[in-house]
Formats: sequence, structure tokens, C-alpha cells
Amino acid sequence: MAIPWDSLRSLLIFFGPILLPKAISYYRSVKASSQARHAPIVPVPPKVRVALALLAFLIISYILKTLPPFAPENVFLATQSRLQIPVDVLFNRVAVGRPDNCSRTARSALPTLPQLLWPHIANLFAIAFVTSPTFTGRAGSQWRPKATMAAMTIAALDIYFVNSYNYQANARALRLSEVDFFYWTARVARLVTLAAFDAALGWLLYLSATNRAFVEPPSPVERIEATSRALLIVKSKLSALGIVKNTALRDEDLRSRSHAYWSHEVRLMGEVMEEREVVEGVNDALTNRIDVATITRDAEGYAQNVLHSLRGETADDDSI
Repeated sequence: MAIPWDSLRSLLIFFGPILLPKAISYYRSVKASSQARHAPIVPVPPKVRVALALLAFLIISYILKTLPPFAPENVFLATQSRLQIPVDVLFNRVAVGRPDNCSRTARSALPTLPQLLWPHIANLFAIAFVTSPTFTGRAGSQWRPKATMAAMTIAALDIYFVNSYNYQANARALRLSEVDFFYWTARVARLVTLAAFDAALGWLLYLSATNRAFVEPPSPVERIEATSRALLIVKSKLSALGIVKNTALRDEDLRSRSHAYWSHEVRLMGEVMEEREVVEGVNDALTNRIDVATITRDAEGYAQNVLHSLRGETADDDSI
């Protein structure tokens, strides 16, 4: 049994004022929670731009197909014929304008299951692409289950409404204006619904990709992996620095250049520190602004910790 449009409109009028403020407040709360996590707003990543372009292409395609030039022709409206008209009379009227493709036009106007499902199938493929973790990352993958379930629900409702439509009610229509051309109306509603769904998905993808809303913090495993990678990078840089230092100390020319540089640095800094303005500034800072005792104690503790760790490593090497 099909749901009349008047009933749907009544439901929208009744539940709209209730659900719309809740949706707005939910969006604001999610956006506020995202800002509370101090996630910086970033530009749209290049791969997300490609995904948004694909969704925009689908939206434009769906909207264009709702226009009369791209819609399947309604032979009853084109010939101004009632549904009760004899078939041979209908074909004769169609043949007046199309003597060569009369039967093809009549057959193409018949709604079939593949014609009903192809927009949903194309939309599912697009959803699988734009929400792929390997393509759009976390910003797209977090919407993958929800978007897939919503798209399948839309397809199921579409099939249900088409299957439960009471087409026999048109048998009582005496005039063409009384005929309910449900399948043409359903086609437009189907394409508009999919376009609105893709627009909503693109909007959510844009918000999550730019950290404007719906920001999910990384999982503990991801944080551990990121920390491990950072430590490995630091270790590799320290190893490279040690290699460079050993090379400089073992090579006579590099060692002499290093000694000359540090001798020049010590002499230059000594000359700077002996200037009157610098001496007065240092004395003022040491006297009025800096707690020398605290700094000395912190430096001594830091040195003791470093030397303690070095002694521990030396002891381990000796034991081996």
C-alpha cells in the first residue's frame, strides 16, 4: 500500500519543527566538541577534492536527468490519450509523429527493475569510492557504514513504493488530467533524493576533512605507531649526526677546521660578553630577574641524570 503525498506532507509538517531544531543543536554540539579538541582547520586534501568532484558530478547528472529533455517520454501525454485507449489506436497516434520507432518508444517508456536500480547501484559505487580508507582516509571512512546503510535504505524504500503502488486506481480515471503518472513522478523523486543524499555526504566529508566538525581523535594504536615512527626518525638523525661527528674527528683536515671554528666562536663570544652594554644587561638579569640558585640546581640535576644513564650503558657494555 502506497503512502499518499498528503500523509507525507502532514508528517513533515508535524515532525519538521521538532526534528529540525534537534538536528541544528546536534550539529552545533558536534562542532563545539571538535573545536574543544583543538583540532586546527586544514585545507581540503587533494584526494578529498577528487571525491567531492565525483559527488558533484553525480549530483549534476541526477539533476539534469530530472529535466524534461532527458526524461523518458510519456506517450500518453504526448498523444493526449487516456489509459483506457485501445492499444492499436495508441500505436497509430504514436506512429503519426514517429513512423520508424513507434514500438521502441512505447517499450522504452515501460518502467523496469534495472532502470529503477541503476541510479542506486551507481550511487553505491560512488559511496564506496569516496569513503574508502585508502583514498580519503579517516575523514571518509568514518561515514562509510552510515552512508552505505542510508543508500541501501533509500533503494529499499524506492522498490517498496514502486511495488506497492496501486496502479489499478488509474482505471477509474476518465480524463487524462485525472491519471496519476506515478512512475514518472517517482523517477524525479528518486533522482532528487539521491542528489540530496550525495550533497549531504559531500558536506559531511568536507567538514570532517577540514576538521571543522566531526573530528575523531586517533586511536591508541595509531598514537603509539606515530610515536614509534617519530622516535625512529629521531634515532636515525642522531645516528647520522654521530657518523658525521666521528668522521670529522677522524679526518685531520676536518678536525683542524672544527677546532678553528670553535676557537673563533669562543674568541668572538668573549669579545661580545666583554662589552659594557652586555655586561650591564647580564648583571641586571642575574640580579633582578633570574633565580641563579634554581637554575644551577636544575642544571646539576640534568647533568647527573645524563651521566647516570651513560654510566649505566657503560656498565652494560663492560658486562657484555
